Amino acid sequence: MIVAVVAENSADAVRERLSELAAPWWVGHVVAEVRLDALDDPDPDAVAALIRDVGAGSVPILVTCRRVRDGGSWRGTEVERRALLERAWGSGASEVDVETDVLCDLPWARGDGVTASFHEFHGTPDDLEAIVETAFAEGAGRVKIAVRATDLPDLLRLRRVVEGASRPHRVVAFGLGPVGIPSRLLFRRMGCDRVYARWAGPAARGDEIAPGLPDLPELAGSFYPDPTLPAPVAAFGLLGDRATDSIGPRVYNRIFRRRGIAAMYLPVTAPGTSGSAGVTGLRETMRLFGLRAMSVTTPHKEAVLHQADQVHDLARRIGAANTLVLDGGRLIAHNTDYFGVREPVRDALGGVEASRGVAALVLGAGGAGRAAAVALADLGCEVTLWSRNPARATAAASEVGAQVRPGGFDGTPPRVLVNATPAGSPRLPDALPVGEDALTRGQVVLEMNYTTGATPLQTAAAARGGRVVAGAAMYAVQARHQLHHFWAGLQDVDDEVEEAVRWALAPSS
Repeated sequence: MIVAVVAENSADAVRERLSELAAPWWVGHVVAEVRLDALDDPDPDAVAALIRDVGAGSVPILVTCRRVRDGGSWRGTEVERRALLERAWGSGASEVDVETDVLCDLPWARGDGVTASFHEFHGTPDDLEAIVETAFAEGAGRVKIAVRATDLPDLLRLRRVVEGASRPHRVVAFGLGPVGIPSRLLFRRMGCDRVYARWAGPAARGDEIAPGLPDLPELAGSFYPDPTLPAPVAAFGLLGDRATDSIGPRVYNRIFRRRGIAAMYLPVTAPGTSGSAGVTGLRETMRLFGLRAMSVTTPHKEAVLHQADQVHDLARRIGAANTLVLDGGRLIAHNTDYFGVREPVRDALGGVEASRGVAALVLGAGGAGRAAAVALADLGCEVTLWSRNPARATAAASEVGAQVRPGGFDGTPPRVLVNATPAGSPRLPDALPVGEDALTRGQVVLEMNYTTGATPLQTAAAARGGRVVAGAAMYAVQARHQLHHFWAGLQDVDDEVEEAVRWALAPSS
């Protein structure tokens, strides 16, 4: 069941949203949560009339009125808030949501239609089990736990809270923020029977109401094929510290939807540096959410090698992986970034023979830079690595068989230049990774970052007469190879991947 959050500032706007939810597409699959705190004028008589009016419709109504401390915008007194909730509940709402800390003071709030909710925006407390059981003892019919998840183990902890409850089928628990998104989208794997989503006009975003809250059309249209939210036949994830910045979910889910496959690809945010701390609990998280495989992006490409039971030879040579497959309980690491660099550069240079002895400069010595260096070396290029961290560049170069450029660019522009730094990405959208003196006519410039428009490097290289390979092209090639690791039965995906990448990066998509 979907709980569609309706947070509008007028009764007329609420009615309009609810009339949209009364469409056959949604009926029977949606409960509308009406946020009374969002109303500009929450007059009790007007609210009662609104609930009586809409409560007779085909969409069940859940009313709530959030305090600021719980992520709401209530501006009145606590006495007024409680009275408003009681009035709305008595006016025909199917359900009411009140906070766990006030439930005991509300004798009218008892029974199956009452949800007791707990919100914590700063972390995952240790006493969640006690909060759940106290709420049930005080008469709640359902308990909702929404807490800030800061790492993958927090999601595992929330699952234990649900399965350890006296009435686990009446507990909904999920993480707030980017880390918590898997616990929302794959709610059944958390042992829950409800998922929350934002329903509003086309310009509104779910994060305006709660961190990590998906929009309803995105939930039932992109991540899932329809409002019945069928359990995915296969689920895949993207692991990174800013996984929500990626076009990956839009690309892969578009392919699944167009093929009529009830599969899902979702962002799995794991904050941290390039060390192993950020991927603690990775294997357990994949098992919890039933993830068959994962893409891996910054900054975890090197760390995941230490989590794998088997490392493909190419990934071992590179010292980084961007693809993980869970096969029979064994975690296998692959690298497809390699092909995303090798194939476009080979074609731009005119083939393997034309690539031999060509000078190539790779900017960046992380997982992406390592993959680029090995791909270019295998083409026969003379590869040099540069990084803002000289020690890291030296270590990477020695492992992948490249030279090191200790300082900035100060010589003849290379025939091939690859940007594997964050410059030009959403992290540093206006940054140019190298001075324009490193760019020249006829040079092949491959940008590993992908954006809706040209990055600063692409713009500068094109102005100098270079041959630019956009990050979208690189992404599409590596994604084709990655899909074969994810799901060998998916055939002839090349054109679909390229179309999905173009669609995902189109400004109006």
